[in-house]
This record gives sequence, C-alpha cells and structure tokens, in this order.
Amino acid sequence: PGNGKRPPVWIITAGIALQSQLLNKDLPLAIKAASSTSGVSYGLLKGISNYVCPLMVAAHEQDPPSFNDDVLAERWVDLNTWIKDGGSDRGQLSHEPHGVLWSKVSCSPGECLGKHCPMVKGCVGFNTRLATRNADIIITNYHTYGYYLKGGHLTSSEAAKVAPRIFIFDECHEMEDVLQNTLGYYI
Repeated sequence: PGNGKRPPVWIITAGIALQSQLLNKDLPLAIKAASSTSGVSYGLLKGISNYVCPLMVAAHEQDPPSFNDDVLAERWVDLNTWIKDGGSDRGQLSHEPHGVLWSKVSCSPGECLGKHCPMVKGCVGFNTRLATRNADIIITNYHTYGYYLKGGHLTSSEAAKVAPRIFIFDECHEMEDVLQNTLGYYI
C-alpha cells in the first residue's frame, strides 16, 4: 500500500461512471467482505482541471470578464457564488459548467504552477491530489495516468512514493487513443 511498505495499486479506467462505481460501491464492499484488509485506503486521482484554481479565481476577482451573452453572464454569477460557498470540484456541480466559464476558474496541467503556486495552500485540487498519493489503491483515468507518465507535477522523490507495481487497466479499448493524445506531440 501507499503507506510506505509497498507501492499502491492503480486502477485505471476510461470513464467517470466506472470510477464512481469503484469508489462508492465496489471498493467499500470488497474491503468490508475481506475483514483482513481493514485500514486499506483508496482515493480518486482526478486531473487538476477538474478543480477550481484559486489563482485564476483571484485574477478574475481583480479583472472580471465581460460577456456579450446574458445567459453566460448569469451562469458566471452562479458559478462564482458556488465557488464563494466553498465549491471547488467540478464533479460536485449539479450540471456541467459551460467550457468558457470553467476555463476562467480552472487551469490545465500545463498551466498549473503546482507546489510553486502562491496559493497552493488553498488549492483543493493540488492538495487532494497530494493526499491521494498516500492511498493504498489509486483510481484514475487514462488521461491522468498519461500525465503521470509524462512527469506531471511530481518530483522524482514524490513519483517514487506513488510508483505503481500493480496496475489494473479497465476499458483497455480506450487506452491507446487516450495515451497517444496525452503523451504524443503534434507538429
């Protein structure tokens, strides 16, 4: 497990529905059924763009965007209210936010400053990902796994802590295309 005795098991899949099923149903049931596995921890490792970026939010508080579309402007107010009420994980929203709006409050892996960000202490995304690396079982998707393979935001010592030796790949028919897009380069 990720407790330092042995590396974590990674379960890598393509879809959110299966990740949610594993996290909320299958793993708790399996751990309960196997009484000898008490104390087994598990977590969901999502991509950084699934979380609100405090640095991006702060930038837009100083210089709010303007929208020519009244619907977008209203949704912007709703999104910011959700953030001010403590919202930080896109998966907790009752609906999928408009891409233009979400891009103003989140960042891509390439934009994230990681541990060098001046607002890292308040970044739920970074700190959730940091905590997940100590789990015995890590559930993630092919995009996040590809980014991990690429080097992500982990130093070599941090990468060693989560270096998996056991992989469970599900929905493998999706793996090639996703990893090619994640790890490949376009000219």
